[in-house]
Amino acid sequence: MDNTIYALWLSLVTGPSTATCRKLIDRYGNDPIAIYKETEYEGMGLTQNAISKLMNKDLSDAAEIYKRCVVMDINLLVYGDKYYPAGLANIPNFPYVVYTKGKVINLNSELCIGMVGTRNMTPYGMKLASELSADLSRSGAVVVSGLAKGIDSAAHTACLDNDGYTVAVLGAGIDKAKRWDNEKLFERIEKNGMLLSEYPPGMASSKITFPQRNRIISGLSKGVVVVEAGLKSGALITADCARKQGRRVYVMTGPTFRSTFEGAVELLKNGAKLITNAEDVLGEFEAEYQTIGNKDLNRIRREHEALPKIPKPEELKPIEPENEDESLDETEKKIFELIKTNKTVTADELVYLSGMTIDSVNEALSMLEIYGRITSLAGGRFEVI
Repeated sequence: MDNTIYALWLSLVTGPSTATCRKLIDRYGNDPIAIYKETEYEGMGLTQNAISKLMNKDLSDAAEIYKRCVVMDINLLVYGDKYYPAGLANIPNFPYVVYTKGKVINLNSELCIGMVGTRNMTPYGMKLASELSADLSRSGAVVVSGLAKGIDSAAHTACLDNDGYTVAVLGAGIDKAKRWDNEKLFERIEKNGMLLSEYPPGMASSKITFPQRNRIISGLSKGVVVVEAGLKSGALITADCARKQGRRVYVMTGPTFRSTFEGAVELLKNGAKLITNAEDVLGEFEAEYQTIGNKDLNRIRREHEALPKIPKPEELKPIEPENEDESLDETEKKIFELIKTNKTVTADELVYLSGMTIDSVNEALSMLEIYGRITSLAGGRFEVI
């Protein structure tokens, strides 16, 4: 059975912004199948709530999310994979799976700089953000931000206007993040940059998802620039995440009598570095990133390193057991044999023939489709491939 379904299961049961995954990997290695098959999770410092979730072995939600990703052309980056962002892998509460869409590239070859700030930006703040983002982009850096109103949107827009590459870290599932006020920018990023979320398709934003995603912005970035931020701005959360993750924190400030710059001033008091232009940032990374300053070379590399698309269920390569049927559990074997015997059959007919619940039948059908053992036909019928 392919690891992808188990990786999705693990990401769902551990949830976002927790240290549970790190504890499990320390015990079992990066093996979601082994973690799934385990029935005893004591002795790792996990909460009872975390253990209760891990004991839920239902794979139907994971299977459904996988199918949604295929339909929506959403890529999955799983912890430990070649393209999984190394910056995220090194933070304590990393997401086991991230969902991406757009012109997706290997960020591990890139100098990623986060840019954050207030939603209620002043014209001066917009000018600072736009000029900095444009200069970073022209030098080949990737601009990472959160697609919020204000400074985030100004940073994304200026990057795209200068043929740069930008990553939008979302506080909802990719299919739930487009709003009336960001629709055009969302579509531009989908075409020429990357939409990235730790939340699966179908998950709406909430009051906690935006603060949670801030650690992803900083985790992806080598440094984070706070352009304009008040004392209560969410940008300060991102800056704090960056500091705790060992990232560099920069500040572009303006008139100190404006409340929208008070948070940036506080960051300076706490050790952030004041910058006035992109060179102040890029100069600290030139030795590490030799292509800085050569946008054409970066563009060629990005095209060469574009990620492969997520495989369709029939293309998914299962881990082949010695006996093919060993890849199926008892429920899946029974449903498979009933379909094989009856040629074509509906889910309701399988409920009648098997004596199982509709939920059990639908879960087995989803998994059999993903394994490439059956296919769905018109009228809700299924047959063996």
